[in-house]
Amino acid sequence: MIRLYAFVDGLRRLPDGLRVIRVEGLDAVVGEALNCDDQVQAALVHGRIIESLREHAEAVLPVRLGEDFADEAAVTAAVAPRADGLSGRLEDVRGCVEIGVRVVGEVSSSGDEPRDGAGYMRKRLEPFRLRNALEESLHAPLERRAKAARVAPFGAAPLILEASYLVSAGSVEDFADEAVELAAAWPRLSVTCTGPWAPYSFAEGED
Repeated sequence: MIRLYAFVDGLRRLPDGLRVIRVEGLDAVVGEALNCDDQVQAALVHGRIIESLREHAEAVLPVRLGEDFADEAAVTAAVAPRADGLSGRLEDVRGCVEIGVRVVGEVSSSGDEPRDGAGYMRKRLEPFRLRNALEESLHAPLERRAKAARVAPFGAAPLILEASYLVSAGSVEDFADEAVELAAAWPRLSVTCTGPWAPYSFAEGED
């Protein structure tokens, strides 16, 4: 079995243990599929390989963990029908990396229980108001600086906002500086900026 890790272009060095299959003009990077029952360890290995490719390629389009095939012919058969779309997405991420931003914290400074229906509704709506405010004051300026952005659906507290940004590799420092500056307006919340990573969140097309 062989594992498909990523599609690349402008690869300057191929990490040990990997090889490239040419499919309809695409360079698909594959390696032997690891027999690992520990999914966390498997994910870490997968991530390290993709990050190594990012460091040595002009463009890298990551493939999700677990894309295993019997042989190179099977890889070709699976990739060929999607080659045009994959080539377009690979071009979209050329020269770019992913930066992640997470905002967590207590939604309300008051622990008092609502005393009536109106108070209950205000408390229920408070996370959504905070989320909207963050999207306008934090996310929107970062989105304008990025080539593309993806915002995760509203999850459970204390996670308020989680977003990914496709950023030119040469502007990562400026992007991070702006994120820190914008986060200063929200001292009660914890704003974390991570990356640069390979563009995992932008490997698939828009729904």
